[in-house]
Amino acid sequence: MAVAKLVCGDCGTPLKPGDARCSSCGAAIEPFAPVQPALTPSAGARCEVCGRQNVPGSTICDSCGAKLAGAVGERKSVAAQKKRQKDQVRKPTRSDRSGPAGVSRRFEPWQVVSAIAVVGLIAYLAYVNMSAGGGNSRNAAPASSMTPPAPMLLDIAPLQQAVDANPKDPDALLRLANALHDNRMFARSVEVYQKYLALVPGNPDARVDLGICYFEMGQQDSVQAGKYFAMAVQEMQAAIKTSPAHQPSAFNLAIVNLHMGNIEESNRWFKRAVELNKGSELGIRAQKILEQHSMMQ
Repeated sequence: MAVAKLVCGDCGTPLKPGDARCSSCGAAIEPFAPVQPALTPSAGARCEVCGRQNVPGSTICDSCGAKLAGAVGERKSVAAQKKRQKDQVRKPTRSDRSGPAGVSRRFEPWQVVSAIAVVGLIAYLAYVNMSAGGGNSRNAAPASSMTPPAPMLLDIAPLQQAVDANPKDPDALLRLANALHDNRMFARSVEVYQKYLALVPGNPDARVDLGICYFEMGQQDSVQAGKYFAMAVQEMQAAIKTSPAHQPSAFNLAIVNLHMGNIEESNRWFKRAVELNKGSELGIRAQKILEQHSMMQ
């Protein structure tokens, strides 16, 4: 059996039994600990100098200060265990990376555009409701970018025959133009409205309907949308110029400018529509849209 050698834990100088301090560095010497019985295989390394069984993870003997032979392997084992534990940690999901609930944030540009599109849907409802009423008051509002369900097509043939029989009959022209408009045949409708307005230039309803046709054509043709929207504004402005109290002109000018991105101009015409008749259906809708715009600012 090997005899344990006593050395200083600070400088490694050999010691004699009973030394209270190191003869070289003067460090205090702890009393020699007796050799412990062998522990389980999971215990720390045994000191080859003094025979002490050290705790797991020790790199220096608790008794004599000598370096332990199994220290490197033990450190590698501990490091490997920590790595395995780290690998087992769940990666954050998308919801984990989101901010805390209820934190306010500013709206992004695309969200503002989306909100404007929603406003356009409200305008479309006005168009559907007013168009269903018949008569000449068909120009409630241009449709939104969402194509409405296809209505039952009107029979154009007898209306066209009436116009062919009397091309200068304004009533026949207006009935044909309205039917073409309802069938969403906007290009042909524009031609007939123009012929009608050449005979009756002061009809604001027909002129606004012509502007709505241009607007719808811009919705269908994104390449020339800017040109058609400008033509729609031109016709609607002409209508309200000759008939300043014509509420559908103001409301439709607001809708077209809204789709063009002219928010201030759009709000100006919505306010004008409310001023003209705040209790009417168009006035109520205009007020609701203005309130929505104020909430988004």
